[in-house]
Amino acid sequence: MNRGRKRALFVFVFVVVSATLVGLILTVQSRASSDEAAGTAPPAAPGDGAAQGG
Repeated sequence: MNRGRKRALFVFVFVVVSATLVGLILTVQSRASSDEAAGTAPPAAPGDGAAQGG
Protein backbone atom coordinates (compact mmCIF):
# COMPACT_ATOMS: atom_id res chain seq x y z
CA MET A 1 0.00 0.00 0.00
CA ASN A 2 2.81 2.39 0.85
CA ARG A 3 4.38 1.76 -2.54
CA GLY A 4 1.14 2.62 -4.37
CA ARG A 5 0.70 5.78 -2.34
CA LYS A 6 4.25 6.90 -3.11
CA ARG A 7 3.68 6.30 -6.81
CA ALA A 8 0.40 8.22 -6.75
CA LEU A 9 2.10 11.15 -5.05
CA PHE A 10 4.90 11.12 -7.63
CA VAL A 11 2.41 11.05 -10.52
CA PHE A 12 0.40 13.87 -8.94
CA VAL A 13 3.48 16.07 -8.51
CA PHE A 14 4.65 15.25 -12.03
CA VAL A 15 1.29 16.24 -13.52
CA VAL A 16 1.15 19.50 -11.56
CA VAL A 17 4.70 20.49 -12.52
CA SER A 18 4.10 19.58 -16.17
CA ALA A 19 0.88 21.57 -16.31
CA THR A 20 2.59 24.56 -14.72
CA LEU A 21 5.49 24.44 -17.18
CA VAL A 22 3.18 24.10 -20.18
CA GLY A 23 1.04 27.00 -18.98
CA LEU A 24 4.11 29.14 -18.44
CA ILE A 25 5.52 28.33 -21.87
CA LEU A 26 2.21 29.03 -23.61
CA THR A 27 1.88 32.34 -21.75
CA VAL A 28 5.37 33.43 -22.76
CA GLN A 29 4.82 32.38 -26.37
CA SER A 30 1.49 34.19 -26.64
CA ARG A 31 3.01 37.30 -25.10
CA ALA A 32 5.97 37.19 -27.49
CA SER A 33 3.78 36.74 -30.56
CA SER A 34 1.41 39.55 -29.52
CA ASP A 35 4.39 41.84 -28.88
CA GLU A 36 5.85 41.02 -32.29
CA ALA A 37 2.50 41.70 -33.97
CA ALA A 38 2.37 45.12 -32.32
CA GLY A 39 6.00 45.78 -33.25
CA THR A 40 6.92 46.49 -29.65
CA ALA A 41 8.92 43.40 -28.67
CA PRO A 42 10.87 44.40 -25.55
CA PRO A 43 14.03 42.61 -24.39
CA ALA A 44 13.14 39.49 -22.40
CA ALA A 45 13.11 40.75 -18.82
CA PRO A 46 10.71 39.49 -16.14
CA GLY A 47 8.17 42.12 -15.11
CA ASP A 48 9.32 44.50 -17.85
CA GLY A 49 5.85 45.06 -19.28
CA ALA A 50 4.36 46.06 -15.95
CA ALA A 51 7.13 48.58 -15.32
CA GLN A 52 6.40 50.29 -18.64
CA GLY A 53 2.73 50.61 -17.75
CA GLY A 54 1.30 48.27 -20.26
